[in-house]
Amino acid sequence: MEKEQKENKQEMKQKCLEVLETMESYRITDIGFGGYIVKTPGFMPIINGTEDLKIVLRKKMPPDQLHGIVINLYNAEKILIAAKKLEKNEHVNLGVKWSDLIKETPVFFDPIPELFYLQTKPYCRNNLYATLRKEISDLPESPNEFFTKMKEVTTKNHVKIWREIIDNGGKYHALLRWLKAFQMGNGSPVTIPLTPFIDGWEKSGSLNLSINANLRACEFLREIMDVPAMMYFGINHVAFREEKTTLELNNRLYNYLSDKKRQLPNGIIFKIRHLSYDEKDDKAINYGNLKNFFTVMGNLGAEFDIPLFLFQGGTYGLPAIEHGFDSFSDRLNGSLDDPIDPDPELEVKILKEFQYGKIYHPEKKINLQHSDFQKIVTEEDFPKITHTEIPSAFEESTVQFRRNAKFYRIAARCDEVRKIRDNVGKNPRALAEEFARSEAKNVEKLLKYPF
Repeated sequence: MEKEQKENKQEMKQKCLEVLETMESYRITDIGFGGYIVKTPGFMPIINGTEDLKIVLRKKMPPDQLHGIVINLYNAEKILIAAKKLEKNEHVNLGVKWSDLIKETPVFFDPIPELFYLQTKPYCRNNLYATLRKEISDLPESPNEFFTKMKEVTTKNHVKIWREIIDNGGKYHALLRWLKAFQMGNGSPVTIPLTPFIDGWEKSGSLNLSINANLRACEFLREIMDVPAMMYFGINHVAFREEKTTLELNNRLYNYLSDKKRQLPNGIIFKIRHLSYDEKDDKAINYGNLKNFFTVMGNLGAEFDIPLFLFQGGTYGLPAIEHGFDSFSDRLNGSLDDPIDPDPELEVKILKEFQYGKIYHPEKKINLQHSDFQKIVTEEDFPKITHTEIPSAFEESTVQFRRNAKFYRIAARCDEVRKIRDNVGKNPRALAEEFARSEAKNVEKLLKYPF
């Protein structure tokens, strides 16, 4: 058994080396966003509440490694208010002030398109998705007509309602104006539009509708309002059961971006829902089609010099970067579930097993439960990372461990992208070693799976 494992690892290492020695997809460059210059590839932590905010402010990370900060739009106001309070509170000892951090690090507000697709099942006591939609609609000066129309959206009628919104240019333009005012008024260098979610079912028409909405949003924001703006494609994982999603996206985007009269977007964001089984053998994902998607979009971004972002990428972040993406974001608690996680600092009813959160293993490329972490540290040395300490496996409370694990994740993932930047084109063997140690099956499959 041990001999077989060694042979598999050697095979994986050789495969990684073959891929990386011929790989030209890595984008090692500087990109600009409204006054910010960030180096690629990069990592972006997702701030999901006040606890995450304090973690990000605990210590200043090198700006060439921390690519940005992502805030979910539904709790943006709470986080921004908390940031101002922390800055004024002399009794709170933090390593960096929010106002100083955002001078060097861009902030991106995620409008969460899947929220306007998902619905709580009838047997659930609380409609969490409706609650989160309301958090967005209650933000200052939000367009009432749009959110009134979207209030009752479900998985069955979301395309019909969105189509009515898009066809009525006035309602959609009002939404885009508000998003621009809120996001850029709160420190973001770009506007990220809210667009229809791609549900992955060909007959629904959501793919074509989302592309149309993104093209319209880009035209309105970039050419009429003359502001920096991105495109945003939220995609259900079932879309990768066939190649149509990649082919249609590539063809439509290529035609649009090739038009010399167009103002190009300042970036394109992709978020794939239900990549939550990130360390397991996820049979729902067709790895050939997913790998092809990363590669084709990476080539598109390179040809038109447009940065590509994988939001909430988790352990898929590094394979995406290897295929030409520029940056990815990750939740600090290691979760990739739908956006309903409570802020542990404000929520007291968290199950015991989840109170620890998860810790990221930067060599194995997997997320560990606290109990698994305890087993590992008793048998082997856990990787040391610059800028942080390894959380204690046995001496810390649930809260202490969770918070230290979150900061360890930030430092570890920043260090990963630094290694890529330092070694690509210079030392592919070092990168091959890095990927070969992975125990995340998605990483292995995305490296090994042929087209």
